[in-house]
Amino acid sequence: MKNNIRFDLSDYLIHFFRDVDLETGSHIYLPEHCGFNNQHHSRFIDAKYLLRLSLRSHKIFSSWSYRNGQRTVYGDSPVVCFTDMPIAAYLETGLRRLERNEKIGYMQSFYLKSKCLIMGQDQ
Repeated sequence: MKNNIRFDLSDYLIHFFRDVDLETGSHIYLPEHCGFNNQHHSRFIDAKYLLRLSLRSHKIFSSWSYRNGQRTVYGDSPVVCFTDMPIAAYLETGLRRLERNEKIGYMQSFYLKSKCLIMGQDQ
């Protein structure tokens, strides 16, 4: 997909991995068995481990998200979130959010929009 009209979008969807504390409301659901060298029984799970787990299992694990003490996900199920912005803008925004101690991480994966299937998308 060529983007010749808008400069605030890119050809990629970005999913970022953040450090997770399993004892907070913003936890993540991991499978019971995560394979060799796993941190499954640890309270703190770092973003690098989640990226590695995602690559090895071919899955992105859903989670809950909170901002300013309010849940940002509506409904009864956790979700997988993606952002759609140029990579340079994403990195700049990420650095500003890290400076404010917001939950964002340096680990991310990029997906070509033209290769993604979005469930629930209007046909």
